[in-house]
Amino acid sequence: MTWIEAVDYASRHPNPSGLYSAGIRVVLRYAGSEAWTAMTAAEQHELFAAKLGIRAMFEDAADQALKGRAQGVADAKRARAAWTALGYPTSYPIAFAIDFDASPAQLSGAVAAYVAGINSVEGQRDVEYGGIRTIDFLTSHKLAGGGFQTYAWSGGKWSAHATIEQYANGVRIAGATVDRCRISSTEHIWYPPTPKPPAGHAPGSRTLKPTTPPMTGSDVKYAQGKVGATADGIYGPHSVAAVKTWQSRHHLAVDGLVGPATWASMGVHTS
Repeated sequence: MTWIEAVDYASRHPNPSGLYSAGIRVVLRYAGSEAWTAMTAAEQHELFAAKLGIRAMFEDAADQALKGRAQGVADAKRARAAWTALGYPTSYPIAFAIDFDASPAQLSGAVAAYVAGINSVEGQRDVEYGGIRTIDFLTSHKLAGGGFQTYAWSGGKWSAHATIEQYANGVRIAGATVDRCRISSTEHIWYPPTPKPPAGHAPGSRTLKPTTPPMTGSDVKYAQGKVGATADGIYGPHSVAAVKTWQSRHHLAVDGLVGPATWASMGVHTS
């Protein structure tokens, strides 16, 4: 697995271009919470201008989850309204923070009720933030679709359900102190709008491969139609998986790259 390097921060914003130069490709930011932590439209535009993707988070008080179901409902509505106002896709999940070392009793009681309240608004798709015990409990009880795990309260172990890992706190990058994270997939990363592909991206005119942000174009759409993937013109992880299945069936190198041999198997001949 190739992890995507990311950071999260609440205040004292780092320089976006400096983050990109340091190898960071995604920023995890807050909206709907306290004003001093919330991302603004101006910051969003700066991040996009630096070619950085964004993942959505929400946190108010660290122990907000102890307030139970009604608070979960209220937080989910507040978070979704704030992120929607910024243009965040409504189909993308938000990570809600359980930012303390929740005990088994707290997890099975107030925390489970809090997340159930979130799910009543958002559906069971969100990625909750917490230590390994929190992540494992919520995913095993089908209360969360995945985990944004912090190394805190985790005893040096990583959950198999963690799709985002926060592995270092208080790191100085691009003029500010941030937390270092890594993300396992480009899925649900909000990227800058991709300009229309230039004319000439006809099927076979280039090799399709996984990139950040994903490659787009009519050639991608053509390949997706051939391999049975959703033909949205975006070469994301689901399309890569479908191409690998196609390559296996056609006795090609299974690498997820649509190069000359794979194009040929689709009836497209490259020069």
